[in-house]
Amino acid sequence: MKKNDLIQRWDSISNDKPVVSKMKAFFVGITTENKISPFGKTENFLEDFRGVKFGEKVNKYLNFENADFSYAIFQNSWLEKIIFNNCNFDKTDFSEYSDHGNAFLGCSFLAVKFNYAVIGYDGSKFKNCTFEEVVFTKTNFIRAEFTNCIFKNCKLKGVDFNASSFENCKFIGLLEDIWFKGGFQVDEFNKEFGIPRKNKMLNVDFSEANLVDLTISDGCDLSTIILPKTGHYQLFNNWKAHLEKLSNSILDWPENLQKEAALFFDVHYRFTDKQKWALINIGELQKEYGEDLTNNIMIALNVK
Repeated sequence: MKKNDLIQRWDSISNDKPVVSKMKAFFVGITTENKISPFGKTENFLEDFRGVKFGEKVNKYLNFENADFSYAIFQNSWLEKIIFNNCNFDKTDFSEYSDHGNAFLGCSFLAVKFNYAVIGYDGSKFKNCTFEEVVFTKTNFIRAEFTNCIFKNCKLKGVDFNASSFENCKFIGLLEDIWFKGGFQVDEFNKEFGIPRKNKMLNVDFSEANLVDLTISDGCDLSTIILPKTGHYQLFNNWKAHLEKLSNSILDWPENLQKEAALFFDVHYRFTDKQKWALINIGELQKEYGEDLTNNIMIALNVK
């Protein structure tokens, strides 16, 4: 069945009283009873919610298990305290979606759009989920919790994960201009949004990732991450001390090299009061500063 047919079929059931009754219970919520589709099950034995439109009203306290939401429209919707267990979201539209304390368990997101969505209010949880070719354009994160999740070839550019936390997750493909934080930068946010789970980046696997213009701050622990296999990266602990060694070393360098090295120092030193760990993409530095200066910087950072 084509996408438009899947969407339009929901309008065609408006005169079917038994189905309308089922759909009324479906949309009203305020119950944890599993929801059953008026269209039965798909060929994969999943409840057939393909193409359904949630609308802009608030949906609360629903429970969906073994359901297919392919081509569904969650655009501008507000979902709160909803459990999605073993659900498919293939080419689903979550644009401008507002996520409040929901749980996505064992779900698959394929070619989904999260454009301008807000994810993680009230600590929404994503566990054992797969995100493949998902678009996170202008997506806002609060304090989402990701556990045992895979991000494969997603559009992750210019994303601030804010106080979101990652445990036993894997990233595959390009991550560009990404910001991982150990918690909220501002203490007032803990009162406004709730205290987030500490982002320990526990066993986060970047072995098949390309990390460009990465920012790490606010007590983000990198002690257990797996470095990319391709490229040249170095992980630092006690990052502030390494940068101070660099600062002392460059005093004896030629003036033109001092200026560029000082710029590197200033960019990286600003977060060191709260951030012990750093991950440096040496290949990226070589493109930005040239091989000679990069070599000098790395030697100075590694002085014992």
